Amino acid sequence: MVGTEFLAAMKPNAILVNAARGGLLQYEPVLKALDSGSLGGLATDVMWTEPCDPDDPLVRHPRVIVTPHVAGVTDVSYDTMARILAAEVRRLHDGQGPSRQVNPF
Repeated sequence: MVGTEFLAAMKPNAILVNAARGGLLQYEPVLKALDSGSLGGLATDVMWTEPCDPDDPLVRHPRVIVTPHVAGVTDVSYDTMARILAAEVRRLHDGQGPSRQVNPF
């Protein structure tokens, strides 16, 4: 999805953030845009291959920030998930339907 045409349509020096999937970005055009300076930076927590190669030129690029794909894994998020799950279990136990239903049959 993010290739030469997409990158050319971005504002000069824009920073691209990818927290979805590594395969959404075409490797060579992104690296070329970073090298030329037309892309101001890349922040990503997903890579083209997992685990990422620490010697990958993109990983070592001065305008790239790579973080682990675990940013949402916190004590607060786990506590919130546990409370939501417990509330849903109580609803089902009490004969109620789920508070949010996706793709009902």
